[in-house]
Amino acid sequence: MKAKTNYSLHIAFLTAVFTLSNAIITLPFNSADDKTFLGFILAFFISLAANVFIVSFLNKRDFSNKIFFKFLYCALILLVLFEVLRSFALFVKFASEIILPSVSAFIIGAVFLLCVIYTFLKHNSVILKFSLFSFLIVAILIIIFFILSSKEYRAENIFLLSFPDISELVSQIYYCLIGIFLPLPIVFLWQKGEIGEVNKKASIIGFCLGGIFLALPLLNTLLLFGAEVSGELSFPYASAISTVTVGYLFSRMDGFSYFIYFACVLVKITVLLGTIKTLIKHIKS
Repeated sequence: MKAKTNYSLHIAFLTAVFTLSNAIITLPFNSADDKTFLGFILAFFISLAANVFIVSFLNKRDFSNKIFFKFLYCALILLVLFEVLRSFALFVKFASEIILPSVSAFIIGAVFLLCVIYTFLKHNSVILKFSLFSFLIVAILIIIFFILSSKEYRAENIFLLSFPDISELVSQIYYCLIGIFLPLPIVFLWQKGEIGEVNKKASIIGFCLGGIFLALPLLNTLLLFGAEVSGELSFPYASAISTVTVGYLFSRMDGFSYFIYFACVLVKITVLLGTIKTLIKHIKS
């Protein structure tokens, strides 16, 4: 499979969906304040610069099977496995509280686990094609929800009238870097293992798309509720979408959003598991 010739767009959209994943469920965090959106923007650009370097580094290195790298792979497996469990638990919690509150969390987890296993066992072209399809739907839904919510927006919820306190701004940047952008290099490791190289252009474009379409839900939530109220909500974006109505026919639009959360977390966990598989192969070789 030649990623650059046949799957560049798929890789870009997979990276975008991976970037959205957990964050679209939880953002903004409970530490949110009036510097949150500015902190998000600055964290995005810091992460963008870091990821450009990481992609170039991975493409220039042929990691040998020295003892040092085997220990490194073991450490990475533990970190990636932790992210798998965290993402899985987050989606099950969200689904049991918001999507299907009357259904047992165990049943939801079991069904979602079957979806994950089925996707993981397929050829990597399946998750690439699913990402292409998913991102288009996710992007359209995010734009629609953003527009439909606009009549309730209050600009004073995000725009600062004075220069922000640097220490508070740094704190928001830190939360965004750790809570949103830190796991992204796993996508590059997945490409290196599953495809043979990291498609630099597609990966960076995908990250930028993910950042843009994550900024919209963040803005949506902040402009509706403000940072203080948003930070107190367990699932802020879902709460924001629940306020959207279209006439008498669609009094609740949040049902349309459930695909966003499902697709994003499914893609992320599949990529994470694929990365673990690659790292185990390197350890055994």
